[in-house]
Amino acid sequence: MPAPKKRSSGAASSPNFFRIWRTHPQPLLSVLADWKFLIVLIILLFFTHWLGKRWVFERATLAGTDILLRGPKPVPAMHCSLMTIDEKEFDDYLGEWLQPEKLSDVLNKIVAYAPKVLVVDIDTSAARFSSMRIPRGNVKIVWARVSHESLQYDAKKGTRDYSWKAGAVVGNRTDQPEFIGSPLFPQDPDGTVRSFQRMVRIDANAPALHWSALRALCENGNGQACTLVNGDNAEADAQPRPFLTNWEFATVPLSDLMSGGGSAHPHAGALGEIVLLGASFSDIHATSFGPKLGIELTASAIESELAPRLGPWRVYEWSHWILKVLLACAIAWLNNRLLPLWATTGTLLLLTLVFVGSFLGIYYGIFRMDFLPFMIGIWIEQLIETSHQAHHEAQ
Repeated sequence: MPAPKKRSSGAASSPNFFRIWRTHPQPLLSVLADWKFLIVLIILLFFTHWLGKRWVFERATLAGTDILLRGPKPVPAMHCSLMTIDEKEFDDYLGEWLQPEKLSDVLNKIVAYAPKVLVVDIDTSAARFSSMRIPRGNVKIVWARVSHESLQYDAKKGTRDYSWKAGAVVGNRTDQPEFIGSPLFPQDPDGTVRSFQRMVRIDANAPALHWSALRALCENGNGQACTLVNGDNAEADAQPRPFLTNWEFATVPLSDLMSGGGSAHPHAGALGEIVLLGASFSDIHATSFGPKLGIELTASAIESELAPRLGPWRVYEWSHWILKVLLACAIAWLNNRLLPLWATTGTLLLLTLVFVGSFLGIYYGIFRMDFLPFMIGIWIEQLIETSHQAHHEAQ
């Protein structure tokens, strides 16, 4: 009677199960130089670059970036302070219809504290301001060039749109002030302000309000501001610059300044280097850090310009193309060197890392959400190529 066969312990199959590497992989250079791989790579590079500019992919990245930016504690401002005006203070100290003589009295009160720059974010375009008395002295006053929306209707296309028209300052008097700036900020399609720009493109290229404030600060002897405003092509730079720091400002209500016994005392520098005057009951914007006043955004832009070291490094657009090519090479290497199970695991892990990195895309400027469809496209190409090669070998 033959001896019964021994049951396999599975030890012999373990090396096969845990084997990771392919026995006879193709040379990696021949895989990367394959014409089909190159065609797919070029098509995906251009297609995903276009796709990445669409709002669906941008919004996905911005959602994660907003959460990231809200994490750190606010940073105390070094240069700016805010002088806010609520509705009651507006009526009490400026008049229901904003009387020029009352605004002049308020400005004189602030100038008595001798800040280097006073930013007036109040609409003074009406003709009645042409005779307003402007305080004299060493304080540089920067006026907000408040803009207005103009409805544009295209009868042929049947579409409606609006454009911004730059307004006047101090009644459009003949002797215009030296420092004038637009308080407009670029908005993303979801209505959120996440960036600022030095030049505002409206019906005429106008310096932004914060940029005019920096010019005024330079005129008053601040070397850091002069380095910025006198830089090469500085004023021609209209590219949006992201808000990356949640600045915290010292804030003084106008009533503290105007009423006796207030908390503010009239000595030089008591209000800081740059004072921004504006309403606290209007001109409120949605930002990555929550609702912010217009004067807060202008002050944040000033602080961000004067403290660029707090932001992350800048990653140029061409580097995204290089990163995509490197990721494509990594996926090709995984699928060429590893067995299917491990190649799939490695590719999924790489996709996960890029997905997480995409939420840091706006902050660090490295990955964007359009990297994911690019990687998936390369992966599909590699799966098809591997399947075709396996079928060819089987025959």
